[in-house]
Amino acid sequence: MKEQTFTSSANIFRDVVIFAIDEANAVGLDSEEINKLKLIVEEVVTNIYKHAYRYQAQDFNVSCSTDNDGFCLIFRDNGQAFDPLKHAQLDLNPGIEGRPIGGLGIHLVRNISKRQSYERVGEANIFKVWL
Repeated sequence: MKEQTFTSSANIFRDVVIFAIDEANAVGLDSEEINKLKLIVEEVVTNIYKHAYRYQAQDFNVSCSTDNDGFCLIFRDNGQAFDPLKHAQLDLNPGIEGRPIGGLGIHLVRNISKRQSYERVGEANIFKVWL
């Protein structure tokens, strides 16, 4: 498992994407999975910056591993406790005017990945996403 520490900011997701793509290429993920990886990293890292750290520059870790379920991205931060999987699946039928603001990003992550998990360990949020 390869791990790297990043400092949250509005644009850090580019550095995280580069790190994750390097790891994904090393295990042979195809271009479709790489494109999914980019979207997932952008969404999760943006949420860490906005919600876990409330727009403050603080460190978080990203790990990449493979197991029986596939390639796994592991995001770990010490911000506010937040389980994105506790939110109900988004109903896209009402149209934009009938939907509450928020939740589209985690909806996207849920729908383009194989599975996800969340746990709070001590002061850490640990969010895993499998491709």
